[in-house]
Amino acid sequence: MPIKDYLQEGVFLHPFSDQSGCTLFNDRSTQMLTLFFSESELLNILTQFYCDPTKLPDDRRSICFALLRQDFIHPTKVAA
Repeated sequence: MPIKDYLQEGVFLHPFSDQSGCTLFNDRSTQMLTLFFSESELLNILTQFYCDPTKLPDDRRSICFALLRQDFIHPTKVAA
């Protein structure tokens, strides 16, 4: 599944030029969040989060819940 399918409408992902991280921008709330995960790392984290969040390390699961609270990602895709 492409990463855009996990993002809320109006959320844009901009990878760093060196691929060391990415920035998420929520066009609706104008919030911006910088993550030190590459786009592919973030995709892997979100895929795991939506499949079985209990298998993610606490720090990564916490980041995903923060993304949910701030309306960067869809809540309806969460498995548990």
